[in-house]
Amino acid sequence: MTTQKFTFDFNSTFKGNRKESALLHRRPLSFGSWPLLMTLALGCAPGYAEQGAKSPPQAAKPQGSHINVQVIKSNKGINAWFVEAHEIPVVSVSIAFKNTGNASDPKGQAGLVQLVSSMLDEGSGDLNSQEFKKLLLQKNIELDISASQDVIRVNFRTVKENVGDAFLVLRTMLSKPRFDPDTLARVKNQILTLLEQSLHDERSVANQKLVSTIYGDHPYGRTTQQIIKEIPNITEAQMRQYMKERLTRDQLLVSAVGDISVDELKKYLDETFGDFPEKAVPSTVKEAPLLNSGKTIVEPLNIPQSLILFSQPGVPRSSPDFYASYVMMKILGDGMLDSRLWNEIREKRGLAYGIDADVKWSQHSTLILGKTATKNQSTKEVIDIIRQVWQDMLKGATQTEVDFVKKRLMGSFALIFSSTKQISNALLTYQLDNLGSNYINERNAILSKLTLEDINRAAKSLLKPENLTFIVVGEPKGLSSLETAKEATKENKVGAKI
Repeated sequence: MTTQKFTFDFNSTFKGNRKESALLHRRPLSFGSWPLLMTLALGCAPGYAEQGAKSPPQAAKPQGSHINVQVIKSNKGINAWFVEAHEIPVVSVSIAFKNTGNASDPKGQAGLVQLVSSMLDEGSGDLNSQEFKKLLLQKNIELDISASQDVIRVNFRTVKENVGDAFLVLRTMLSKPRFDPDTLARVKNQILTLLEQSLHDERSVANQKLVSTIYGDHPYGRTTQQIIKEIPNITEAQMRQYMKERLTRDQLLVSAVGDISVDELKKYLDETFGDFPEKAVPSTVKEAPLLNSGKTIVEPLNIPQSLILFSQPGVPRSSPDFYASYVMMKILGDGMLDSRLWNEIREKRGLAYGIDADVKWSQHSTLILGKTATKNQSTKEVIDIIRQVWQDMLKGATQTEVDFVKKRLMGSFALIFSSTKQISNALLTYQLDNLGSNYINERNAILSKLTLEDINRAAKSLLKPENLTFIVVGEPKGLSSLETAKEATKENKVGAKI
């Protein structure tokens, strides 16, 4: 079965949509035995009771288990990361094409990538849309297709006996899509309906206002209105041209997990991707500057609460300070019941049901992104508290805070890796982030080595209270939408480069 592919979640811009930030702080364990995987996962996870313990937690130590990730190459030169596991007769495969996401829509064709990804499971080869989906059900093939700002991703999971059928579906879907006129018209209308509805949803309004504010004319800042205007005119020929130019072997990443041998996987890789074009047309998407730092912008909407998004420049995934910054932000803004923002805004004052802030990253940008909602009357107070918590964090974390967060992040890493699909997705994410094939085994050791000094150095280097940008959707008291909007567009034409 297929899953809904269209989303307005701002996190889709970042590794994060993928909720890939979740993959960062959870770690799979030994894959030698499936029952052992679950036993170890439950055994290493800290109980919630520990979070309320009066005595400080002991310093976290990395677990010693290991997953054997093989890097294989087929006879035709197709690379893949592979974990072989025969305990359950299931195989999961995840693929991505780099530089193919929504940000790479050609000029005047906003929405093309979203349209392509939405049409891929609407028929291919000799099968129309209905016949294609019937085949997926008959062969027990679970198929997911999505497009983020940077990549098109495809995942399938099936039973061992139907792996060959699943790879054949993948090949025909990517090389011989139908794009039947009636189906194309229907999918366009579905997308346009969702886009029109999003213009009245406060979360979508806030997301759109934030990306257009901080990214300006960069493709990451493309607006819903622009897509609504241009997607109706996109043609079948333009979609096919895009696939021919972008879905190429040099942009392909593959991961596979499950009940299949190395030789079988190599054969399927060659049959599926061996005849794809060798090289893609070069991407023209550049690094995204962040504009309007430090501004507060109000988007009026008649709702009882104000939705608040806040952001500032972040830390690149490749930075030596990335992990220290990641842990520091968990201390500052983790939405899991225990962080400085949570304590000040929810626990002490009861101004919001929840609040979080975290590091988000994409191919061409990185930032800290936070969100909360509060009564219109308390909006200014919440913003003032956020700025103050940001400022106080510059004074440093405590050893107790660092130990607690490290222990929780390391202990919970295994919990989402309970299926071949989750592990395959994680390995693909690590490839997209240019991490080594053994990262899945090394990640906890990296966190374990972080010191209080590392965390506090990262806080002083990264946090800039004066650069916090706030987007407020609602009818907040004490904030003037006209004044703040005018101020935000006054002279901040060039932002801080990330």
